[in-house]
Amino acid sequence: MELDKDPSSKKTAPITPSVGFDSPCAVLGWDIGGAHLKVVLLDPTGHPVQALCYPFALWKQPDKLAACLAALACRFPPAAIWAVTMTGELCDCFPTKRAGVAAILDAVLQAAGSAAVWVWSTTGRFVTPEMACQDPLRVAAANWHALATAAASRWAPEGPAVLWDTGSTTTDLIPLLNGRPCPTGWTDWERLRTGELIYRGIRRTPLCVLMPQQTCAEWFATTLDLFLILGDLPADTHDTDTADGRPATVPDAYARLARLIGADSETVHPDFLHRLATQLTQRLEQELADAFLQVCQQPAFAQHPQTILLSGSGEFLARRVCQRLIERLPACPRLVSLGQCMGPTLSTTAPAWAVATLAATSPLVPS
Repeated sequence: MELDKDPSSKKTAPITPSVGFDSPCAVLGWDIGGAHLKVVLLDPTGHPVQALCYPFALWKQPDKLAACLAALACRFPPAAIWAVTMTGELCDCFPTKRAGVAAILDAVLQAAGSAAVWVWSTTGRFVTPEMACQDPLRVAAANWHALATAAASRWAPEGPAVLWDTGSTTTDLIPLLNGRPCPTGWTDWERLRTGELIYRGIRRTPLCVLMPQQTCAEWFATTLDLFLILGDLPADTHDTDTADGRPATVPDAYARLARLIGADSETVHPDFLHRLATQLTQRLEQELADAFLQVCQQPAFAQHPQTILLSGSGEFLARRVCQRLIERLPACPRLVSLGQCMGPTLSTTAPAWAVATLAATSPLVPS
C-alpha cells in the first residue's frame, strides 16, 4: 500500500468544534501500530479536540514513518508534548522488538521537532526515548496498558472489571481491579497464553484461521468480508485495504469468501456464502467468549467482573458477545460503552487518547 502523496490534505475528525491555539500545555497522543497511526490532540485544559486514525502499512514502508508522522502532525495545532505508545515494533520489517522500538522512536524524534517526547511504559509511567530504548520490552506493545490505566480510573474505579477492546487486528481483554490494570501477562507472548490478547479483529484476521480444516490456507478473505456480508460494517468503494485489493463492497466480499473455499462467485450460491459467513462469525464470537471466561478464571483476578468496559472499532462485536455471556455469569455486570461515553472517533483511537490524557495529568516529567 502506497502512502497518500499528501496526507495533510485529509481532514481530521473533530471531537468538538476545532479551535486554534498554540499552547505549551497542548498534548498530542500517538498510538503507532503496524497497520494504523492513531492521533489525538488535547487542548490546554485536557479536552480532546481532534482525533485521527490513518491507515499506514508500517511493515511495507518503515522508511516513510517519520515523513508520515510529520505530515499528520501538520493537521493539528502545535503541541509541546508528544505522548507515544506503540505496537508496530512487532512488524516483520524489524529483526527484533528492540530494533523496532528504536526505529519507531527515531522516526518520532525526527517528526516531533522541538516537542518533548514521552513514551508510555508498563511500569505505569512515562520514560524518555533513551530510557525506552534501554528497556524496550516495557514500552513494546504497551498501548493496552495505557488504555487500561486511563479508562479504569475513570469508568471502573471500584471492584473487579474487564476492559474489552476489539480493533481491526486484535482483541484485548484486560483485568482491572479498583481502577488499575491487574494483568497476568505483560508481554504479547505472555498475554497470548493467558487469553488477555487474542489476534482476532473485525477487519484484518484471515478467515482460514476460523475454519482451518475446510478452507484454502491463503489470505483470500478476512473478517472484514464477514461483517460486510452480514451488514455490521458499511460498504466503502474507496476502501481497497482488503485481501485482494478490490473494494470493500458486498459483491467483492462474496467473491473473496468463495475463493476461501476453493470456489468463485459463479460456482457457489450467495445464500450458501451468507450461511458460511454466519457460521464463521459464530466461531469468532465463541473464541472471544472462551478467552473472556479464561481471563475471569485467572488466579490473579479470579473474580467475575462488576463492570465491562467496551471500546474499539469492533465494539459492536464485543457487545454482542458480552450480551450472550452475561447469561453464563453469576451476576450481571454493568456494560460501559466507551463509544457512547467518548464518541465513536475517540473510542476507535482510544490508546492515543489514553497516553495523551495520562501525559496531561502526569505529575512527573520523564528524566
